[in-house]
Amino acid sequence: MVPTSSRFTENRGPGQVGYMWSNIRNDLNGAAGFCGIYEFQVRGGTQSAVVYIGSTCPRQADGGQCRRLKNRIINYCRHGNHKADLINYSLSSGYELWVRYKQAGSADEAQAWENALLAMYDYAWNVRNNGNFRENSNLHSPQSENWSKWKTAMVPLAMVPTSHGSYTKNRGPGQPGYIWSNIKNELDEVAGFCGIYELQARGTLPHNLQSAVVYVGSTCPRQADGGVCHRLKNRIINYCKYGNHKAGLIKDALSRGYELWVRYKQARSAEEAQAWENALLNRYDYAWNVRNNGTIRVILP
Repeated sequence: MVPTSSRFTENRGPGQVGYMWSNIRNDLNGAAGFCGIYEFQVRGGTQSAVVYIGSTCPRQADGGQCRRLKNRIINYCRHGNHKADLINYSLSSGYELWVRYKQAGSADEAQAWENALLAMYDYAWNVRNNGNFRENSNLHSPQSENWSKWKTAMVPLAMVPTSHGSYTKNRGPGQPGYIWSNIKNELDEVAGFCGIYELQARGTLPHNLQSAVVYVGSTCPRQADGGVCHRLKNRIINYCKYGNHKAGLIKDALSRGYELWVRYKQARSAEEAQAWENALLNRYDYAWNVRNNGTIRVILP
């Protein structure tokens, strides 16, 4: 799959980003009748990374049928299957998707090979058998690119003004902790932009100095906001003042001595921001996210 069209490409399925390389069908003819495993690699500029391993073992989503290598790979090329968000994200970021495969004697052998690789390696786009808790994982390219630096947003204790102009202000009514005064100015650069953001909790007490990324969000329109798309600055400042739908978790973290830091990544539209958020939630389990992640996990000691 490639991000731009040429005389060697054809359209992917409805609603999918990028284009399918026409020769891939002929290149896969040798594997049309075989089970096996396959790897996807993203390539862009001087960067490349193997990001996913799969097999043609029977899938519940396929009605228990064992799709052969050619059919399986072509389905990814056309529709993205359960990795559609990640594939669309990569293609919209200018990356190509390459594939290689290995024939197996049976679906059972293919699944055994896949299991062995997942037990040995952490593939960025795989979840099964991979360490996908966000607090234990680094983002992989291209999801790791173009973030801001981490910025102090909320702190547990008040601070008097310093010579650098840093100080704290009260949060909203009934909210514990304080807003770090500089955060408003530091967010001016994204006042008019959609995007995504992550929250990180950082311990400040002598017996607990650990840090953990706990939440990802986007500026896509929310039903609770009347369908309005808040820009990055407004969204983050609202968390700082009121906690929004994470008020209880933020209150708990601040009351136990944690600071909350934020970083963000600009998107070209609310739709792109939501696609980025979906891709991250499909890959990582954030402790404070519920959608695609199950239940809230209590990880802060």
